[in-house]
Amino acid sequence: MTSEMESSLEVSFSSSCAVSGASGCLPPARSRIFKIIVIGDSNVGKTCLTYRFCAGRFPDRTEAT
Repeated sequence: MTSEMESSLEVSFSSSCAVSGASGCLPPARSRIFKIIVIGDSNVGKTCLTYRFCAGRFPDRTEAT
């Protein structure tokens, strides 16, 4: 089903670019949501790892969660 949806998006996108005549058409932006479970013992850095993954940096201070 996903491939059918993607191919229909590509068809509708290519026809809209041909109609508008724009030479630099870009495909529509796609966003995806990932759900990740982080498990492990206490005080091993699960919160810091998650913060680093989402924010791109480690937190200055953390408390027990």
